[in-house]
Amino acid sequence: MPEEALTEAQFLRDCEAHQTRYALCHYQILKAMCLTLHGRPADALRVADEAEENLGFLAGKFQTAALRFYRALAIAALLPAAEGERRERLREDLDACRERLRGWTQSCPANFEHKHLLVEAETARVDGRVDDAARLYEQAITSARQHAFVNIEAVACELAGRFWMSRGRTRTALDFLTDAIAAYDRAGQDRKVSLLVEEFPLTRPARDGGAARAARADVFDVETLLKAARVLSQELVVERLLASMVQVLVESAGAERGTLLLVRGDSLVLVAKGVAHPPEFGALPSVPLEDAGAEVCAAAVRLAVRTRQTVISADASQDPAFRDDPYVSASKVRSMLCAPLLLKGRALGAIYLENNLFEGLFGPERLEILHLLAAQSAVSFNNALVYENLEKMVEERTRELQRTQQKLVDAARKAGMAEVADSAMHNVGNALNSVMVLRMQLSERLAGSRIARLAQVAQLLKSHQHDLAAFLESDPRGQRLIDYVDELSRHLAAENQAAAGEVAELGECVSRIRDIVSDQLRNAGMKIIVEPVVVAAVVEDALRVGLNRAERTHHGIEVVCELSDEVRIETDRHRLLQIVTNLVTNARRAVCHAVGPARRVLVRCAPTEGGGCSVEIEDTGVGIASDHLARLFQQGFTTWPEGTGLGLHSSVLEARLLGAALRAESKGPGHGAKFTLELPATAPRRGSIHAEATR
Repeated sequence: MPEEALTEAQFLRDCEAHQTRYALCHYQILKAMCLTLHGRPADALRVADEAEENLGFLAGKFQTAALRFYRALAIAALLPAAEGERRERLREDLDACRERLRGWTQSCPANFEHKHLLVEAETARVDGRVDDAARLYEQAITSARQHAFVNIEAVACELAGRFWMSRGRTRTALDFLTDAIAAYDRAGQDRKVSLLVEEFPLTRPARDGGAARAARADVFDVETLLKAARVLSQELVVERLLASMVQVLVESAGAERGTLLLVRGDSLVLVAKGVAHPPEFGALPSVPLEDAGAEVCAAAVRLAVRTRQTVISADASQDPAFRDDPYVSASKVRSMLCAPLLLKGRALGAIYLENNLFEGLFGPERLEILHLLAAQSAVSFNNALVYENLEKMVEERTRELQRTQQKLVDAARKAGMAEVADSAMHNVGNALNSVMVLRMQLSERLAGSRIARLAQVAQLLKSHQHDLAAFLESDPRGQRLIDYVDELSRHLAAENQAAAGEVAELGECVSRIRDIVSDQLRNAGMKIIVEPVVVAAVVEDALRVGLNRAERTHHGIEVVCELSDEVRIETDRHRLLQIVTNLVTNARRAVCHAVGPARRVLVRCAPTEGGGCSVEIEDTGVGIASDHLARLFQQGFTTWPEGTGLGLHSSVLEARLLGAALRAESKGPGHGAKFTLELPATAPRRGSIHAEATR
């Protein structure tokens, strides 16, 4: 029969008709192998089960080991998603395959060791033993290369690449996958090469040579650099930045662990460290380098800082310059790198990285991006120090204001005006809270500003000023540059507009503080200034002070307003504003302390009979217990740990002066609360003066 006419169905019928179980078992083993390599482990295991029935016809043949090997790989691929009894059966099957491979390895390591090591690596991956898996993958690849099993080398490199990709180590994964493609190419498996290149576009077949690998590294470095620079530039708290610096540099370099050291006077101190598996990064109390012998190669760190040059060793344990260092000899350090953190030629410290799984890991491809990230780290660290000093100055000024405020309160108490002073302190505190939130919002916006990206673009263009046209037309970075600048301009315009709005709100809060001080001086005489008031406008002013846009965004609070612009009454506008501001602030606290995603404040303003109006503020917060409702407006009573018991008490007193009624309702804890302020058409004239008299 001509070869092109032979189909799988015909082959199987012929095997059955002639009872050629030997050939059928061969075919089933090869099919299980192909299905495993093409990512169909369930089908591979089914075909492997069929092959088991005919395995007796291949007794003593090497194909028996191939079946156990690919059966184990298929089971390892299925185990993570299996459950219950099926998972137990699969695990028993896998352990049986491992035991057979172990026995064959002891008899003939050259033929079976690489298979056994790769199955052990997959088992470690399934069990979550990350360090063991990484070591065993490397050993399996080395053994396959040593004994010229290029097909197993390809499989081992592919599985190692997929393992690192699942751990988020993209650069390391792409290195393994590139090696896998090269091995598959040498083995003549063109279809597998095409599938891997299609699945992982940043890889290239080995026949493309070094240029393909360089192109991949160049594209990947740009993406890695932008992501890492964004992480570093957005963090302004020194302690968190130190941990982020170590994490970014360890992950970008493919290191196992890293340590950050800073210059303090004439000494170096260890301030942060991290390991890649399992991921753990954090700042440390300052540890002198002399006492950090169990963490770093001190000789490499001192050399990098003294020379302001990066120190690299492909295998430190064999390097004459470092092999006698106590840390290197004890830890058997292989790939090692120590780069200084430089700012305007001054060494701020050093980053120390190592990987004890691979030799020569920190090559030229990684070194360039590490230099860029080290420079960004130095700038970010310097910015964080400036921000920390600014924060200290703000805190000191705040303490001075608080001390001054306390002196005023003490003076007011001595003059018999304790309650007025308490009310002033409470109202100023509400306004200051909005000021602090807006300040934090502005600080975060400035810290996260993309303005620094312009300098990066300028530097990139400057570096290509002599071949700018070719760069913009041919280089992948240049091709994306115009769109990037256009997008950057839109982001900067949006940042500017948002910052301008927040500055305007900050100005309103400062004006509110000034008005509160003025009102308290006037309140000392208990005078009421009656004037026509649009109640909806007062409510909106209260929201800007007690629950402005920055606070809504910061706490995730939804504010719903149902305000009637037609409601106009004659009353004291500033006293009304204080009442509503206190109620809004109370609602904000209630929803911030509530458990659950729904954070909503509903504000209504509607006319009532007789020309008056009602203002309702309803929240989805923590609610109020029934036994607390009766005491809610008493002086000194509060349900908040940080409360003073002044806000609602002063509000009900102000309401009485305006001839208004203030009441609270709640169905109990967890069911929110509603405060209703009922205002008359005209405030009482007794003890009042008209607005015209004050002008």
